[in-house]
Amino acid sequence: MDKRRILRLFVIPTLAGVVASVVAYQFLRPTAVTAYNQDTVAVVLARQPIPARTKLDREMLVTKKIPRDYAFRGSLTSFDDAVGKITTAPLAEGEPVLKSVLAIEENKTGLAFHIPEGSRAFTISVGEVTGLAGRLEVGDHIDILALLPKGVSGSENEKAKMILENISILAIGRESTGGKNKGKGGYGSITVALKPEQAAVLSLAQEVGKIEVLLRSAADTSTGGDSISVTTDVFK
Repeated sequence: MDKRRILRLFVIPTLAGVVASVVAYQFLRPTAVTAYNQDTVAVVLARQPIPARTKLDREMLVTKKIPRDYAFRGSLTSFDDAVGKITTAPLAEGEPVLKSVLAIEENKTGLAFHIPEGSRAFTISVGEVTGLAGRLEVGDHIDILALLPKGVSGSENEKAKMILENISILAIGRESTGGKNKGKGGYGSITVALKPEQAAVLSLAQEVGKIEVLLRSAADTSTGGDSISVTTDVFK
């Protein structure tokens, strides 16, 4: 094989490849440097796999700086935004913690995410009168009055006693069949948030007597009405 053929088949293509590589490197290097030096943001990531309905603590999380343009919309940038929140979906190790997977007000779906910590959901059966004629709404606060028969509390007369105050309504149970309130916002039950000891008192009151629901003013957070206890002697 003569020298010209060798140059044409091997040397020239090799040199051309080297030149192309150098040109490409010089062309791309500023872009890489620019990407490396562009504005970054620290995002919160899952340090480990995290199941849904898990209350986050700092040990479960880590932060990592990434180019701001690569951060997902809704990515959390501070531990304080995540710690103490409950996940509504599972997170894989290294996955960004997004606002959309935390049980904050706009993302809460199931009733369990609306129950205050330390409280329990308790459903009360109500009618046209005890349910305030269909006027109760989620978020309202109520007091509960127990009407007790003779002898239940050592009294010879019927008694009315305030047993619970400033209770939050979590949900309204809509009518599903029959009833004159069907289709007009009527409901047959309400679900409230109670401490376990309050739930025990209310359960017993429903068993031995009956209850009445009193709607509070939206601005009223006062307490002290639990001292109210009246018997039929008041009418004498």
